[in-house]
Amino acid sequence: MRSIKTQYWSAHERYQEYAKRKKFIRDNHGDMCTCNLCGWSGSFWYQKCMGQNIITKVCPKCDSKPRQRILKAVLEKEDIVNHNSQVIHVSPQGERGISKWMCSKTSNYLSIDIESGKAMKTMDLTSLSIKDNTVDIVVCCHVLEHIEADTLAIKEIYRVLKSGGIAIFQVPVYGERTEKVAKPTLQDHFHVWHPGNDYPRRYEIAGFQVRRIKIDEIDMTLCNRLSLTKEDTVELCVKPE
Repeated sequence: MRSIKTQYWSAHERYQEYAKRKKFIRDNHGDMCTCNLCGWSGSFWYQKCMGQNIITKVCPKCDSKPRQRILKAVLEKEDIVNHNSQVIHVSPQGERGISKWMCSKTSNYLSIDIESGKAMKTMDLTSLSIKDNTVDIVVCCHVLEHIEADTLAIKEIYRVLKSGGIAIFQVPVYGERTEKVAKPTLQDHFHVWHPGNDYPRRYEIAGFQVRRIKIDEIDMTLCNRLSLTKEDTVELCVKPE
């Protein structure tokens, strides 16, 4: 159990961050930057350190990152989610805007996480308690790099999807070739894999038809307003009919 002193300083830091963001929103006017998840707009993005000296442009209001903004742009462009869609969202923490948007599009939304209390249901992605061929869409973003048996998780997603169902994957890309991490670290967010540009081959081996969507398939004006770069991609994976 955390000490009273630790709890105090943790709450103090959260309040300081909250006050800093409120001031940023109040002082930052304009429309050069737009968040497509919460509707905020301003002249500059809020700068947030994500570890290892990586600075990310996040929304000061909803904390969305570029990878979440491209995901929303792709979901809208492809018109994937509708009111009848059975959607599974894997590990939704940190993806509040995406969760809220998908819940507004369908009443058949279920979030899952291996840790209790972090989603609507506790479930292991390598052993899903979901029947075969029952799900329309699985959203799985920045999850697989944390799972040692990642290929088993991909197979499970393939199993529960209906024919024609869609899995939406995102993983961080470290280089050309995927590598196993010998000693996962806190600084590297305990990634057990460093996915490379060859990682989508794992989706194909599971049986998926894979399409990598890059920013050049999205309106460039919107990409600039969302602060997307060529590194921001989405893998759209279809289970064949």
